[in-house]
Amino acid sequence: MDFSVSQINPPLEDDSERGGLRLIDGFGNYHLRVYGAAGSVLSNITVLDLFSLDSGDRETVQGRQTYGWIKDSQLSWRFKILLNRQDSLTSKQCLKQNMENVPSNPDPALAFFHIPIPEVRDLWYTPLFSQFQEGVAYSIVQSGVLNIFLSMGNVKAAFIGHDHVNDFCGNLKGVWFCYGGVFGYHAYAWKKKLAQKRETDRH
Repeated sequence: MDFSVSQINPPLEDDSERGGLRLIDGFGNYHLRVYGAAGSVLSNITVLDLFSLDSGDRETVQGRQTYGWIKDSQLSWRFKILLNRQDSLTSKQCLKQNMENVPSNPDPALAFFHIPIPEVRDLWYTPLFSQFQEGVAYSIVQSGVLNIFLSMGNVKAAFIGHDHVNDFCGNLKGVWFCYGGVFGYHAYAWKKKLAQKRETDRH
């Protein structure tokens, strides 16, 4: 896709199949490395990992309509990046093996995806920054994203959307989940909202 950061799926990085595409669910799964400031001792060192995961749209599960969710293939891909692995293991087998070999001090990471995970609804019972203003719309499928993030050990925060009126941040077992909040004129609830800024600390 010329003049665009869009891509269908992350390309293979090994020399034998460079340029090929990985078989990962969804479209637009990204991994971006943030390096230290030019001229500093960190200029060639990753100081922050940013990754975007496609949480899908609507799906049918056992005859029931529900929202999409992050699939095993996407989580497996994330683990392979964390471990710098290029093997062919996929899905639950890869996740189980990788969870046992997480580096002791991985680079901090931020996650971005649209549809909240089910655990976000539990933030209603916790201290929040800003306001819980509408119900959390999530998939009926429990894909274990929070447990995977905890196993990875480096995910500091996840930024989500979908529920336009919500604009809060809350902490789930050490991982912050923050709504982006709606702005502009193209979605519901725009009349009451302004653009917001989120500040993060790599620690």
